[in-house]
Amino acid sequence: MFVVIPKLMARLRETAPGVRIQVMQYDPHIGLLSSFNNGIDLILYSTDDAPEGIFKQKLFSDNYAIVMSNTHPLAKKEINIKAYCMLKHAIVSGDGIKPTDIDKALKQLKCKRDVVLSVPHFALAPKIVANSDFVMTMPSKLIKYIGETENICLKKLPLTMVDFFIEQFWHELNHYDLAHRWLRQQVKEVVDGL
Repeated sequence: MFVVIPKLMARLRETAPGVRIQVMQYDPHIGLLSSFNNGIDLILYSTDDAPEGIFKQKLFSDNYAIVMSNTHPLAKKEINIKAYCMLKHAIVSGDGIKPTDIDKALKQLKCKRDVVLSVPHFALAPKIVANSDFVMTMPSKLIKYIGETENICLKKLPLTMVDFFIEQFWHELNHYDLAHRWLRQQVKEVVDGL
């Protein structure tokens, strides 16, 4: 949550300087319920999985775009589906080089991209594309946020993808907790101000 956490922390430093936050990477293999049972209080994530006893609130919707170096040969050109598939792709995945939603959509079009690198987190993405001929397909809001500080550009994805939602999830045990409710409200107000 590159976009949310810095602004949330700035807000909390002003409104509640004694609050302590520990940010952890969510592991979808563990699942929401197990994560909450292991002491996680709030998860910001995109998933349709919300088992019984888990509440959620939509924060924002997003879609994908291509990110590449400003010096990439295609940086100033429109990219069609054929050119997109021929590019060298890096992906963000906790599962290694396995098919993503993008790959599944390409397969329906009888196309396949050339994925040559998998990294575990978006934090590596700007440096990878800024210093190589690799491209990445990432959430467009994240690209716009990190693009301010990196030598990268955003390009239109040449296939149609359904918007996905980033939501905050919490366990029913915290649903009526006043402090937890306050934190969820802070997250929502920060996101609404983006």
